[in-house]
Amino acid sequence: MVQDAERSCREAKRLDELVAEQTPGGLNEQALGNLAEQGVFGAFDNAMDAVLSRLEGKSDGSLPPSGDK
Repeated sequence: MVQDAERSCREAKRLDELVAEQTPGGLNEQALGNLAEQGVFGAFDNAMDAVLSRLEGKSDGSLPPSGDK
């Protein structure tokens, strides 16, 4: 079972498949919609870009204050 899960995690389309399995109008779909409306995914992308910038030695990884964008 663990090996199957590990294999699934390596498949690029697996997340898309899981999203497609959500019940239309269900709790997961609603929660993801609410998160998207709040800009959570954009904020997460910005945070991950900052981490990458730190790993690459381009910055200290800090984000500018939210009003400076």
